[in-house]
Amino acid sequence: NHSYEICEDIEYAKGCVKSVHNQGIVYQKRLDDAQAIAKFKEALLLSRQIGYQKGVLGAYYSLAVVYKRAKEFERAIQLLNEGLAIAIKENVRKSMSDYYAILSEIYAFKNNYKKALEFYKLHTHISNEMVNLESNNKVAELQAQYRVSLQNRENEVLKMDNQIKELKIKRKNHYIWFAVIVLSLLIVLVIIIYKRFLLKKQANIDLQDLNKSIVLKNEELDLLNKRLKKSKDQQLKLFGVISHELRNPLYWFRNLVQMLSSRIDIMDKEMVAKSLNSLNESATNTFHLMDNLLNWSKSQLGNMRYNPEVVDINALIRENVALISHYAEFKQIKIMSSIEIAFWVKADKDMIKTVIRNLLSNAIKFTPDNGQIEIKTNQRGKSVVFEIHDTGIGMDENTLNSIQSASGIKYMPTADKETGSGLGLVLSKEFVEINQGEFIVESKQGVGSVFKVKLPAMC
Repeated sequence: NHSYEICEDIEYAKGCVKSVHNQGIVYQKRLDDAQAIAKFKEALLLSRQIGYQKGVLGAYYSLAVVYKRAKEFERAIQLLNEGLAIAIKENVRKSMSDYYAILSEIYAFKNNYKKALEFYKLHTHISNEMVNLESNNKVAELQAQYRVSLQNRENEVLKMDNQIKELKIKRKNHYIWFAVIVLSLLIVLVIIIYKRFLLKKQANIDLQDLNKSIVLKNEELDLLNKRLKKSKDQQLKLFGVISHELRNPLYWFRNLVQMLSSRIDIMDKEMVAKSLNSLNESATNTFHLMDNLLNWSKSQLGNMRYNPEVVDINALIRENVALISHYAEFKQIKIMSSIEIAFWVKADKDMIKTVIRNLLSNAIKFTPDNGQIEIKTNQRGKSVVFEIHDTGIGMDENTLNSIQSASGIKYMPTADKETGSGLGLVLSKEFVEINQGEFIVESKQGVGSVFKVKLPAMC
C-alpha cells in the first residue's frame, strides 16, 4: 500500500501496476482468493490502460494460478490462452514457458495427458532454448574477458615502449628549453611595450564612450520629461472627465433624496415607489459609471491586464440583459434577441462583460420610451459577431467619427435630454481592440444605431 502511494504520487504508472500485483500475491499466499483475483484484475486493467505488456502477462498468469488452485480450470485455460497469444506476438519467451508449464499441469489434472504432454514439451523446449542462450551469453562473456586481458597485456608493453621514448625526448628538450626561455624574455619585453601603447589607446576610447554615455543620458532625461508631461496631461484629462461624469448623476441622486426626505409624509405609495425606482436607477447608473471610469482610467494609465479565456458570448449577453431589463421595462422598451445557441470566443471575460453592459445601457439611454432594441449573434468565418440595434436618437457624422477614431470624449444629449460623454463607447472600442476584435458603429440621426462587435471564434 505504501509503495502504491509513492508510485501514484510520483506518477510512476508501472510502479502502481507492480504494487497492485504484489498485493494480489500477498492475498494469494493468505489463501484469500477473492481479494487476490480482485487485485490481479485491477493490475490487468491498469496495465492495459498504459500499454504495459509485461504487467498484462503477469496479471493473466497470476489469475490463472488462483483459478487453477480453485479448480476452475476452464477460466484458467481461457486466461492463459489470452495471455499466451500476447506472449507469442511479443516473443516473450519466459512468459511463454510459464504459460506452457501451467497449461500442462491443468490438463494433467483434467486427465487429458495428451494435451498435458504437448504443453510440457513446449515448456521444456523453450526452457532449453533459454538455458542454451544463457550458456552462450556466459561463453561470450568469458571470451570478451579474455580479449580484454590480452589487450591489457599489449597495452602494458606499449606503455613501457612509450616511457623509453619519453626519456629520449626529455633529453632533447633540455637543449630546446634554454632557447625557449631566451626567446620568451624577448617576447615579454615586446608585450610590455605593446600593452603600454594599448592602455593609452584604451583610455582615449573610454573617454569617447563616456562622452557618448552623457549624451544618451541627456536624451533619456528629455524622453522622461516628455513622458512625465504626457502623464500629467492624462491625469488632468482623467480628473476632468470624472468630475463632469459624476456631477450630473450625483446631482439628481441628491435631489431625489432631498425630495423623499422632505415630502415623504404627503406622497402616496405610487409616488414613493416611482421615486425609489428612480433612486435605484440613479444609483445603478452611477455604479456603472464609476466602473467605466475606473476601467477607462486604467486603460489610459496602462494598467489594464488582458486575461483571455474561452467564453460563451451569448451567456454573457443573457446575463447583462437580465441586469438591465428592469430599466428597459421602466422606459417600456422592448428587447428582442436570438441568443439561445452558444457561440464560443477567446476573450477577456471581464472586458467583454463591460463592453456588453455599456452597449446595452447606451442603447436604453439613447432610445426613447416605447422604443425597441434587437440583439443578434452569428458566426462569420473565424469570427463571432454580435450586434445591438436600437431605435434611438442616433448620432451625427461628427459624433460617429469621434467614436470610431477614439479621438476623445464628446458630450452629447441622451433620449431623456441629459448629457452623455460617450466614455462607455470609447472604452468599449478600446476593450474590443485589446481582445483582437473589431468595433463597428453604424448610425443615422433620428433613426437609430447599430453596434457590431467582432471577436475571434473558438472553432
